Amino acid sequence: MGALIFFGMLVPFVPSDAVVITTFFLKRRRWFLIAVFFAFCAASSATLLAHLLSVYGETLLSQVSQDGFTRSGTWLDTKVLIQNYGAGALGILSLSPIPQQPGIIAAGLAHLELPKIFAAFMLARTLKYSAYRFFLVGLPARIKKAHESGGSRRRSKVSHPPPV
Repeated sequence: MGALIFFGMLVPFVPSDAVVITTFFLKRRRWFLIAVFFAFCAASSATLLAHLLSVYGETLLSQVSQDGFTRSGTWLDTKVLIQNYGAGALGILSLSPIPQQPGIIAAGLAHLELPKIFAAFMLARTLKYSAYRFFLVGLPARIKKAHESGGSRRRSKVSHPPPV
């Protein structure tokens, strides 16, 4: 499962969030360890991608950008965001449901420090996966448990004396 999360950061079409949520349903008691492990896999992958782009990015991007990728509005906005706000912007981007690859590419090309990239992704992904666990697994289970315990105890009706 960790490999899917790792490659999910490298390839934008891997449904890594679905893998995390499914794993939370299967292993309910170890959710925090799972969240930290998956966050570590995502942060490692993002750091590796940023490092590779920091070293080889300009050459690679010049070959890829013939289709106008570097002139798109999303790319330019992401690049400005990363240059202005650094690792904090990557953390916020990592919390969102949109693909993180443009942000990682911009961070790599901006030569953002790798420990900052790792820390931003690790913190944000741990928070994101913990929120998934709470809202999608924990909260419905608590609501169901409260409903079942409240539904099994029926209130006795207060009997009123008969009218005179």
